[in-house]
Amino acid sequence: MRFLSIFFAIACLSGTAWAQAADQEPILQGRPDVIVRVRKSTVGADYVEILMVKENYPEELLKQQCARISEELGAGLRGLVVSSRALGGDPETKAGKVVFASFATDGVIQDSGVLRILPFARAFAGAPEPDTIKTLAVVFEGVRPVPGVTVQSARTDSAVVSADYDPSLPQVEYRVVLLTQNPEEIQFPETLAHQQNGSVSPSNGGMPQWLLGAIVGGAVLVGALVYLALRPRPATRRARTETRRRRM
Repeated sequence: MRFLSIFFAIACLSGTAWAQAADQEPILQGRPDVIVRVRKSTVGADYVEILMVKENYPEELLKQQCARISEELGAGLRGLVVSSRALGGDPETKAGKVVFASFATDGVIQDSGVLRILPFARAFAGAPEPDTIKTLAVVFEGVRPVPGVTVQSARTDSAVVSADYDPSLPQVEYRVVLLTQNPEEIQFPETLAHQQNGSVSPSNGGMPQWLLGAIVGGAVLVGALVYLALRPRPATRRARTETRRRRM
């Protein structure tokens, strides 16, 4: 039981460490203007679902932005559906509507651990007010971060990026704040290799917190195993009985 308690404590440490970077970026704490959910299908395609948090978002504009996503990915756009739903479920009310879209494409979730965020940021930039998108939430379902590959956080002149990892689902959620509305100017690393070789730097600096948590957790686990292996075992009842007979 003691070993299991240590194991679960390590799991919690590894999971919560990733979220610390988001706490250091107040600019990322607001409500996103759009929520994107991506999951890998069993046949290899990436399914994308988009919910516009902004009310009464133009459906035609969203179609154009979905097409721009596929262009940025260099992949096809399949099965695009854009629809809306009245707030409160009553189409006769004047409370407004929410617009959402879904489609399939390729190359968003890569086997190497790279999660493509940049195409979404560029696609949603540049819309005029009142439809301007400033903050995106991009959620990758069924995904675990890959050490040395998956970006946790970054800050450039054009965007602020931060991620939160939930190991219980698992999923990685990125928050992206656009500092410019010019799609051509938006640039940030999508892999740690690009981040270390380029001019941009992690917003929290140093080793990614989730990787540091995993390393510390691993060290604790090894220590626990060594302790359990070397701990003297209590004598059995039979051994104690034999010892008493010899003394008599």
